[in-house]
Amino acid sequence: MAKQPKYVTPRRRAFQWISTLLIIGIPFVTINGKSLFRLDITTLSLQIGPATFSIEDLYIFALFFFVFLFCFLLATLVLGRVWCGWACPQTTLVDALEGVAGMIGMQVSPADIRGSIMQKMILHGTALFLGILIGANLVWYFISPYVFFPSLVAGTLNPWATGTVVTVAVLVYVDLIFVRRLLCREFCPYGRFQTVLVDPGTLTLRYMDEDERCIHCEACVRTCPQGIDIKAGYQVECISCAKCLDACRKVMAKKGQSGLIGYTFGIAGRGWRALMNPRIVFITLLIIFLSIGFLFISENRTLVSLKLSRIAQAGVHQSPDGSFTIPYRAFLANKSGAELNISISGVDEEGKAVVFSGPVKDVVLSKNGKKQISFTVIVSRLDASRQRPVTVEVRDHVQGVVNETQLLLPVMKNPGE
Repeated sequence: MAKQPKYVTPRRRAFQWISTLLIIGIPFVTINGKSLFRLDITTLSLQIGPATFSIEDLYIFALFFFVFLFCFLLATLVLGRVWCGWACPQTTLVDALEGVAGMIGMQVSPADIRGSIMQKMILHGTALFLGILIGANLVWYFISPYVFFPSLVAGTLNPWATGTVVTVAVLVYVDLIFVRRLLCREFCPYGRFQTVLVDPGTLTLRYMDEDERCIHCEACVRTCPQGIDIKAGYQVECISCAKCLDACRKVMAKKGQSGLIGYTFGIAGRGWRALMNPRIVFITLLIIFLSIGFLFISENRTLVSLKLSRIAQAGVHQSPDGSFTIPYRAFLANKSGAELNISISGVDEEGKAVVFSGPVKDVVLSKNGKKQISFTVIVSRLDASRQRPVTVEVRDHVQGVVNETQLLLPVMKNPGE
């Protein structure tokens, strides 16, 4: 009686376990109280290690997205369907379900899983558990698990989070029980997308029996989760899981011979040199360039965004001593991911301090918080021919200057001159 597929790739199984544990575990990892990787919906910020990027840094979001996109594209060009067989969540989940089915004595084939009523109940329970785990894990990348679990116990979990967990759980359950490998064979768009991107250097799992040593044991066919025959040549349904490779090696080893199936970069037998083609080299250089840009911008970005606008409705007021008072409004946004205590000051083009009157000292900006303040700039004179610049500094009590910009004073002739 066939239970679990007979030939299992140990390295692939280890990779699946490690990658799965990483995906589940990353939301639990914190650095100085900050999540290792989390998109915080409430504050519209992205946390990557010690750095926090707010929605104000949308251009950095875009740059990060393009780096990720081109990395995925490069992986597709170089590794082909290895993603499908080794790292795709669909494959990992189906392998896990089929593994459980095999352990409890069910008959597993690419088409269906057969067993008793009790075995099927266990299988359905496993599929539902995996669905709930995947749904919760997805939410943990938006809501910290250290907030998620207490809120769940207290019954105060955000309805959107609850709905996401339930929806994902249902979809995963239906997928694992009724769809499984059919998704890879018939519906997965990535497989079709990859065939378009196939490159002379793309890693390919193929049958290489040039000496006609095949004994036609059909072990490669029986162990294939997709139910295909790799001896028939390249097929879009193949997910490069290498189960056929291990099965063939095990059979041929009994005859003291090497296996007839293997990975090659392309089909011309050029080895790793097949990777040195213009398309792969160009995308690699592009990723390097974008990554350097992302790191440079991330390192040199301002921790507090500052936007200044003149309150035109209030006008410019001239005091009896001849000085001018100009009202301004400042819009501040904390992008540092920590509470800041800031002050706003300014100097003119000659390096002399400019008087800022209003709540510009000891302004507390909460973590990822925003604040609007109104203040006045007091100067002794205004030029009639040009707008005099004033350099405005935002200084945190601990981190020093966190932003610097300029405002231009209005043009107005001083009647006293």
